[in-house]
Amino acid sequence: MNGLSSPASIDYALTFITERCCFKPFGLDFSFYLLGYVTTMRAWIQILLVVFIIFSSFSRADSTGLTLQPRIQVNAPQVKFQDDTQRWLNAHKVVRVGVWGPSHPPIGEGMVRGIYQGIAADYLAILQDSLQITFELHYYQNSTEARSALARHDIQMLAMWNPERWPSHTTRASLPWLLDNPVLLKRKQEENTSASLSHFSLGAMSDDILAVPLKKAYPGSILRSFPELDQAINAVAYSQINALWINRTSASYLLHSRQIAGLEMVPDTTLTNLNLSFGIDSSESQLLDAINTALQQIPLASRLRIGSGWGLDRGAIMMQNPLGMTVEEEQWLKGKKRIEVLLHSQRPPISFVSPNGAPEGLMIDVLNRLTREYGLNFSLLSYQNGSERDALINTHPDALVLNDWVQGEVSPADFFTPVLSSAMVVIMQRDVPLPENFYQLKGERMAIVGDNPLISTLETWYPTLRLSKSENLYQALDLLKNRSVRGVVAPQFVAQYMLSLAPYSGLRIAATVPTASTELGFKAQAQGEIPLQIVDKALRGLTPDQLISLSIPWRQAEPEGIDRFSNKNLLSFLILAILFITTLVASIFWIKSLRRALQTGEQAQKDLSDQLNFTQTLIDNAPVALYARDLEGKLLRFNQGWAETVKRDGAMYTGKTLEQIDNVNRDALQRLESQYQHALETGESQQWSGPFTVDGQMHYLSGWTVPWRDRNGKICGLIGGWLDITEQQAMIERIRQTKAALRQANASKAAFMQSMGHEVRTPLNAIIGLLEMEIQQQQSAGNSSENLPLIWESACNLLSLIGDVFDVFRADDQQLQGMVRSVNLPQLIHSTVALYRLQADEKNLHIEVDTALKTDHFDTDSLLIIRVFSSLLRNAIKHSTGKTITVALFQGRSEPGETRVPLVLEVSNEGELLDPSQPDAEITAPVWSETGIPLSVCQQLATQHGGEIALESDENGTVVSFYFQAPPSSLTAAPISTPATEGINILIVDDYPPGRRALQQQLESWGHAVFIAEDGAQGLNNWRNQHPTFDLIITDCTMPVMDGFAMTEAIRAEELRNEQPPVPIFGLTALTSFEATARCLSVGMSECLVKPLSPQALHTILQRHFPHLSLTQPENEQAPLHSSLKEEMVKLHQQDAESLKMNLVQENRDEVSRLAHRISGSASLLRDTPFIDKCKQLENACDTGMCWETINDYAQQLFACMSQINAELLAEIAVDNHSSAS
Repeated sequence: MNGLSSPASIDYALTFITERCCFKPFGLDFSFYLLGYVTTMRAWIQILLVVFIIFSSFSRADSTGLTLQPRIQVNAPQVKFQDDTQRWLNAHKVVRVGVWGPSHPPIGEGMVRGIYQGIAADYLAILQDSLQITFELHYYQNSTEARSALARHDIQMLAMWNPERWPSHTTRASLPWLLDNPVLLKRKQEENTSASLSHFSLGAMSDDILAVPLKKAYPGSILRSFPELDQAINAVAYSQINALWINRTSASYLLHSRQIAGLEMVPDTTLTNLNLSFGIDSSESQLLDAINTALQQIPLASRLRIGSGWGLDRGAIMMQNPLGMTVEEEQWLKGKKRIEVLLHSQRPPISFVSPNGAPEGLMIDVLNRLTREYGLNFSLLSYQNGSERDALINTHPDALVLNDWVQGEVSPADFFTPVLSSAMVVIMQRDVPLPENFYQLKGERMAIVGDNPLISTLETWYPTLRLSKSENLYQALDLLKNRSVRGVVAPQFVAQYMLSLAPYSGLRIAATVPTASTELGFKAQAQGEIPLQIVDKALRGLTPDQLISLSIPWRQAEPEGIDRFSNKNLLSFLILAILFITTLVASIFWIKSLRRALQTGEQAQKDLSDQLNFTQTLIDNAPVALYARDLEGKLLRFNQGWAETVKRDGAMYTGKTLEQIDNVNRDALQRLESQYQHALETGESQQWSGPFTVDGQMHYLSGWTVPWRDRNGKICGLIGGWLDITEQQAMIERIRQTKAALRQANASKAAFMQSMGHEVRTPLNAIIGLLEMEIQQQQSAGNSSENLPLIWESACNLLSLIGDVFDVFRADDQQLQGMVRSVNLPQLIHSTVALYRLQADEKNLHIEVDTALKTDHFDTDSLLIIRVFSSLLRNAIKHSTGKTITVALFQGRSEPGETRVPLVLEVSNEGELLDPSQPDAEITAPVWSETGIPLSVCQQLATQHGGEIALESDENGTVVSFYFQAPPSSLTAAPISTPATEGINILIVDDYPPGRRALQQQLESWGHAVFIAEDGAQGLNNWRNQHPTFDLIITDCTMPVMDGFAMTEAIRAEELRNEQPPVPIFGLTALTSFEATARCLSVGMSECLVKPLSPQALHTILQRHFPHLSLTQPENEQAPLHSSLKEEMVKLHQQDAESLKMNLVQENRDEVSRLAHRISGSASLLRDTPFIDKCKQLENACDTGMCWETINDYAQQLFACMSQINAELLAEIAVDNHSSAS
């Protein structure tokens, strides 16, 4: 009766007539006329129905009695009520309960049969036993009649009630006995967005129509009502409506019980909840207290049993607050209603937007699951890049950020519950070899998404990797497909999904990044702590198995381009039709092809014969030797190139093996035969090359051998060939010899420059030392001369000039490392210009040099200046079209407190201009990289030393500027003798006794207290137990047990730990390279002293570090060695020679290098330059990895030199002993 009396039911019936009952006789469509008639009918019926309702409202609706029939029996709790409540219960043993509407399983059903069963009935039965009363059930057609009866006090309570759904001032709700929320039930192929329901049909139960909120939530939708749930469910299943608005509990129960497939539930936010309580008459407060008290006493196990009996999950049974939210969280959620989440629209499969505008991905499924489980509603805001995300964060400060990968530990304050854990992998092309591990990718360019948390880890632990950051993974994979990068770093979960897509089928996962796995979750912004706490609690409520099941569909993308049909019969029909048409078309083509084959068979045979002739002609006249052999190695076919190489008619070798060729050397034939056998065994092609002697003439052949197979894949023989590359090999050998000669010439030049530099500097150093001694003697005698200081200063300038000249000639040696020293910059510039004046004169160019410096001497790297300036000058000479090249050197203004001076070196010429399309200062232009060191390399050198190179061009020409900074050199005046005062405590650490004793004698002669240690370990122990305190430590750098570097690091560490002032430490080394000095300073040494150490140099260093001491100026000559020291040196030479021979036999490269360095200490003490050079030659050979043959040659030269030195020392010892005896 109710289904035919409501306006919604009439509207549905008339619509059904309009849609289903239209007919088209004689091909004409009369539905238009029928629709007009039906519309008029609908209007009149609705008017009559309204009048009927108005009149019927004056009469009281009659109710029908029902019998309470619970289905799930549980033990009722024994409850003790308050006194007034108990008195009310004693006085009211029968309570009238109102029930209305059609069956609504599993909440309530069976009314048409006169019974009432369902979840509500089960709870009424429990309350009936606990309250010791009887419920009298009254059934009404709809909720309006039931609420009217409650208002008239005909009944005292309603079996189900929701304040939001049926608001009333006369009804009070009990505690909820069912937690529920609204959902939309729809077909799976429909879109999952609210926008997709606009302008579509939306159904609801007749008693559940909420026109205003549903119209507001889904604007433009067409609302349809249904009297029964089964009708509504079937309307969705059979596409009569697009979606059905329903409570989640009923939807889950009906889908399971009716076995309806193809439907799914989508969260709805029209109402906050659909929780069901008992509706109590507001005047019956004692009844409300009694029901609430009893509901609170029902055990959770009993509630779960009722829920599981009707197929409900825990979320519908457990407490009203299943997440355990705080009051603050509940108030926030009630005020906001929706949790805003920011998602990236281009991060598949985590989150992305489909072509139809719907959000998809793993995290979307997780949010939907949280909505279904806990009723949380989310508002999704998408962005494509960082700027859009920042704009959304500013306007939505409490929004959560989705798909934020995190690596490492997370603070507990972040409430971070990971949704997914995934390792980081490297994606590479399928056609490139797989690396054995991640470390083989060092130096490669790798693409990575800009917000990947692994970037900082890779930059810290793998600094050689060149990372190219991209906006999203699509851009990174495009770079890989274009081979702009070697690989792409991405989470394994994302990589597996992307590689399953068709555009990336040519890629594969090649390696795993050896770092901790990254985790996927949510991240809160400045004001998003509360929503993050809520989501985190909901995520912790999901089991790991549930999270895994959500991620499984996204581990591989669905194949693209496959149409899906909801109608299985239509799909089967289409498949059969396609198969039939395909078979028919294939049969037609097959018949036609047979006819064509029969007609063209004879022509094909002729074409095949022509092709065979063509192939034979091509093979015979190919410039490459070709042949074929069977499994036994017998020659089957050959071409003319093969016969020409063998120098015989090939017919005489047909059917013969390699061993039967008598004019080729046997060794070469045996090698070739082994290649044949290996190819037959492995079935793989073989490459070979080598010399062959044919009729006494040498040929160099490069060939290949390939097994050939029949149609069954069985190997039947070999096909091979070769190319005579004798001339090419000869040319390569000549080039190799020429290259070796040039390398030897360059090495000879470098050796000559080094030797000459030493030979020239040695007498100049002696002259300077003698002049210093003479000046000191005159000062001691009270005499003064103006000439000697001028001569001393000129000699120093000459020594600097010679150093500059040798640096100019050695600048091309890129292996030579420069050192910072005092440099006369104008003098260095003029010396370099003089080297290129001849080239400039050949082009009629004049080089002008202009310097504007306040001082000429600066502490800088002369090799750097020479290399950069030479390159600029050579480029200017090559490209200049004018008559003049201008070189300008000037200095800028220093900042207050800055010791370095800004310097600029400019080279300008009237030369070629840059392309106008190129930016100014483009120093990598090819036209400027043809001579000398390329400007791009000069720029790198300048940048490494804190400088910069700029290039400017205009219509007047080109100017290249070199900007650098250097401190002015402190001017060294002639030495002044001062009287000696008290000395200091010095610890000497050296494993070479003669060197240790000589340094000890020198220092003690100056009044210092000297303490001795034989290695670094003993020196470190003496420093720890120092009595008295050491003012200075002088240590050899290379020693056994513990060297000077390790000892210095240990001392500096303990000083830092104990907060002690650092003691000065001087390092002694025989190495003169920049690397040796840099290593000394890097470990914490105060100075690096180079052997041989002159008294003057030692005095200068001591005066620099101990200015409070007035030290006596030492004599420039070293004191003669004592006879006992010479005897000890001879003995040590003999011991070191024996140790060196033993380690040469054992090929112990490290120990040979250490012994050579040790012997060089003795050579430095003797100041024997050839002896020093032999030691360094052997040490460098070991350190640079030369072959043992070369190392043995250098060792023999050192042994010969040591024998000669020992003989000279023994002769000197004999003379000293004779002098002492006389």
